[in-house]
Amino acid sequence: MVVAWTAILTARESRIVLRDNDPPVQPARWGGGNPSSQSNLTSLQSSAKVSMPMKKTIALTAAIALGFPSVLMAGEAEMTTTGTTGTMTTTDYSNPHWFIGGGVDYMIDAEEPFYNGHLGYDFGNGHALFLESGWMGEEQNSFPALVNIDVDIVPITANYKYRYNFNDSFGWYVGVGLGATSVDVSAGLVSDDEWVFTAQAFTGLVYNVSPNFEIYGGVRYMWLDEVSIFGANVDDLDDFGVGAGIRFNF
Repeated sequence: MVVAWTAILTARESRIVLRDNDPPVQPARWGGGNPSSQSNLTSLQSSAKVSMPMKKTIALTAAIALGFPSVLMAGEAEMTTTGTTGTMTTTDYSNPHWFIGGGVDYMIDAEEPFYNGHLGYDFGNGHALFLESGWMGEEQNSFPALVNIDVDIVPITANYKYRYNFNDSFGWYVGVGLGATSVDVSAGLVSDDEWVFTAQAFTGLVYNVSPNFEIYGGVRYMWLDEVSIFGANVDDLDDFGVGAGIRFNF
């Protein structure tokens, strides 16, 4: 704005200088006069009348030309500030990261809880590998000997999981796992144990509470190979479970 006012004052001073430098006009005498002098007077008066609005127009144009870029710059700065203030970030779950979690499933046929924990690595785009281990136990009293029987089942599996995100909050997962299970049976003063091949499949839904914390719930199917305990073979050790858990991403 200071530059614009300087341009206006400069134009006004130029107009004053031009009028002071104009040659003096000789007034016409009564009863006659020089026609050329009358013509020069008329020409100077016309020039003065025309030059004044032209100079005002030039000054106004200069003010607009000098001031308008400043207005544009101020507007651009305001837009940039507003854009920076309103920037929002969203969680990107496609980046590789580690995760750890745990949960509990209720096994339908065994009618016992299965406590489990897992540690894994997400490669991005929903593909992940993780190790899982858990424990499920049962205690019974045999009749008529009244012998206390304890059964401990500890599966350890390597699993693949694929996850699909519906949006930033909800997702769906499915996966399979292979491994081995330790089956330990104690009856009074004697015990026996065996490792058997194990396979499982699972699916469910996940909810992202925050970028680093989520909860999930789903179903799983677990299958154990034939178990030989105290010389007796036990088969049909498969079961369905329904459960939920939590997971931390880091």
